[in-house]
Amino acid sequence: MAVGSFGRVKAVISKAMAKVKQLTESKLKWKLKRKSMKSVESNMRKEKIHNPYPVNDKNWFEKLLRLSQMNKIKIGLKINLSFVITIVLLSVVLGYALVTLSNNMIEQAKESTLGLMEQTGNNIKIVLEEIDNLAMSITRDITIAPAVEEINNTDDEHMRARWASIIKPYLNAYYSYRVDTLANLTLVSNTGYGILGGEGTFEELRFDYRDSITAREFAQSGVNSLWIDTYISDIGFLRRKGGNTTIALMKSVYTATNLKSVGVLQINIREDAMERMLKDVQIPHSGYFFLVGSKDNMIFNPQDIKDNGLLIEDLSYVNNDGKTRLNY
Repeated sequence: MAVGSFGRVKAVISKAMAKVKQLTESKLKWKLKRKSMKSVESNMRKEKIHNPYPVNDKNWFEKLLRLSQMNKIKIGLKINLSFVITIVLLSVVLGYALVTLSNNMIEQAKESTLGLMEQTGNNIKIVLEEIDNLAMSITRDITIAPAVEEINNTDDEHMRARWASIIKPYLNAYYSYRVDTLANLTLVSNTGYGILGGEGTFEELRFDYRDSITAREFAQSGVNSLWIDTYISDIGFLRRKGGNTTIALMKSVYTATNLKSVGVLQINIREDAMERMLKDVQIPHSGYFFLVGSKDNMIFNPQDIKDNGLLIEDLSYVNNDGKTRLNY
């Protein structure tokens, strides 16, 4: 009986011990499991810190792909921007070079044009000076001036004709020196009797020479020598040779013994002579040139000689062909 009781007690103790062991093992497993879970969570937090794309994110590859595409776009933008900047810089440099080159070309054209005009002016000046010297020789000729004075002192037409016949060969000789340049030489006494060197005769004149354009202008000037710019002459024989207009040099005629003028010499320059002198003058870059007188009249227009002798105010608005408003 006692033995049976002890056995039951032992059995109860054994069950109790087994139960305690079971509980202890269960509690230990739960702790280990909990520790393992904390360790996994800690590792996951660390990976999230070091890796911008969590392991449990299913779209991490897509995000990486988008990032690479954005990097490619940025690189493309940088390349395009560099190309644009290069083009702009090249355009600026090229533009500056073109402007500099253009300015240099304009300056060179300006200098060459001025040099050409200066040389042309000198050539014309030489010709005019030669004509002036010729006129001086005629007005101071020891045969011509006294003969003109004799014409002034007589009313006999036969005596005038005789003295005129002495003068004319001398005028023709002087005229022959510059026949390529001169239209004719006109010598007129103070009484209005005229002798002509070259083509034409005073018999064609229908009015008193002293009423002509050149004679009146010379008388009004009060000088002993006067250049009259290109004009349309009112004397028919002056327009017969070399064109419709002429440039005239007027000079008083003096004898060695008289301080008072005994007559007037008029030298008429051929219009086509001026044209020949200037026909080879070419202004660079399709330029034009004109010779203009001190009284604002056109001395010579190479583009249209019909303008010669007209006032500048009537020749305004020159078009691209060098024609004036009177021509179109």
